[in-house]
Amino acid sequence: MFNIRIITSMLAVAISAYPASAYDCPSYEDIVQTSMEGYRAAELDGGVESVWYMAATNEPTLPPICTCGINNITVSEDELTYSYTNTDICEGLKEPFQIHIGGEIDASAPG
Repeated sequence: MFNIRIITSMLAVAISAYPASAYDCPSYEDIVQTSMEGYRAAELDGGVESVWYMAATNEPTLPPICTCGINNITVSEDELTYSYTNTDICEGLKEPFQIHIGGEIDASAPG
């Protein structure tokens, strides 16, 4: 297993190195593309084979010392929820770092 204090310290240093900017994200309506029409979040859930490899990310909670991200995704259309486990190889750790993330799906704004 890994030492949570080391992980917390590494994440705090990595995140504090990237200060928040004054940039405002565009609204969904401003960036949605017509290719999203008919999209269903369940398309991300491939059942047993629902593994997605992260080629690149701008996720601010994932420090640059962590690479080779893999997301294992589960989607429930009935409950309008999603969850995934993100696994990364992080410098200084003997074992992969994992975090479980989940939330609700807004069916009116897919993507």
